[in-house]
Amino acid sequence: MEFVGHHVTPEINVKSILNEFRNGQTPIKTGVGYLNNQIYLAQLSKTKAKRPGSLGYGIYTFVDGILDPTELCKSFSNRLMKHIRVKEVFFYIEIEQENLIDLTNSQSEQYQLFVNFCRAINKKITQTNHTFDKSGENQFVWEGIAMELFIQYMEKHHSVVTYGVLRDTFTPCDVDDVPASERITSNGNEFLIRNWKIVRDIKHNVLK
Repeated sequence: MEFVGHHVTPEINVKSILNEFRNGQTPIKTGVGYLNNQIYLAQLSKTKAKRPGSLGYGIYTFVDGILDPTELCKSFSNRLMKHIRVKEVFFYIEIEQENLIDLTNSQSEQYQLFVNFCRAINKKITQTNHTFDKSGENQFVWEGIAMELFIQYMEKHHSVVTYGVLRDTFTPCDVDDVPASERITSNGNEFLIRNWKIVRDIKHNVLK
């Protein structure tokens, strides 16, 4: 399948993204090994550790869904990067279905497998979440930990190598007052890039 992922970032970051893509020598930091490194850093200093997002570690993009991806980029940047010059980066993706975890259909076998997996190791996920936040109330981090562990499980027990994750999510916009963790509906689809192999090209524009 082929599609475009829309990513918003401060302009200063675009050069490093392009260099990593073109050189192909710097892998995207993902996986349980990277998660464990961040857990170690979290135990030393909360500020140094990078928490996983709801889809795990990787490059987050918006794709065609309920809301226009560019509008989601604008809203996201207005909320978190309001006084910074930002760019919309277009990732041209080509990925095989066998390398994709697609959680957009709650009736699919893969979705049900993910839910059952989370139930089976709920205690482990929750304990790990407490490492990043003593309250353990960050739902996005909990889901990100679950995803990294699920991806490891799929590779070990089902020989599935995951290069991308697709899921309908709720992205807080500049006009929203209710925290995303309290929402029960989605407003778009997010795709997580975990390997440069699936990126065919990258373009970028100043986001206005």
